[in-house]
Amino acid sequence: CVLLVLLVMLPLTFVLFALIQQGYQSITAISDWIASGKYQDLINHPWTQKAIELGDKYLPNAQKLFPDLDIQTVNLQTLNIDKILLEFGKILLNQGGSFFGNITALIAQSFLMLFSLFFLVRDQETIFRTALHLIPLSASHERKIVEKVTAVARSAMLGTLITAAAQGIAGGIAFKIAGLP
Repeated sequence: CVLLVLLVMLPLTFVLFALIQQGYQSITAISDWIASGKYQDLINHPWTQKAIELGDKYLPNAQKLFPDLDIQTVNLQTLNIDKILLEFGKILLNQGGSFFGNITALIAQSFLMLFSLFFLVRDQETIFRTALHLIPLSASHERKIVEKVTAVARSAMLGTLITAAAQGIAGGIAFKIAGLP
């Protein structure tokens, strides 16, 4: 138990603290970026202008939905981004405890699953014979049931593998079309 705490919980604690520190640094950097007005460079960048043109071309109703929105004159300092980021940081901190608890539960359940799986694999013949002995059917009926369960299990596994392969191929084609690596 002590070994589990040292090998699992202690590193997770350090990772959580590093994540919180990085979040704080990110929020501070974003606040400084907004306060210095450097976001205007992003708005005036050619890629941003091209994205705005594409948005105007393919999303012509955006101006109808937001008639007062003009990306060129947006002043992020008046939008209270600092307060929004601060609230977001508080939410992340509040969720950090439940996240840490969920990770701990996941690890404990994974160990329990592996422990159970070990004994199921090791003693499968004994478990199988005992289960068949408890079923109040004749040997021929038991054999038919086992054959049907085996066929269904194989079909489910084959279907899952074929579906995964098809999704992988479709994803690869989509990445190729989009020009992603």
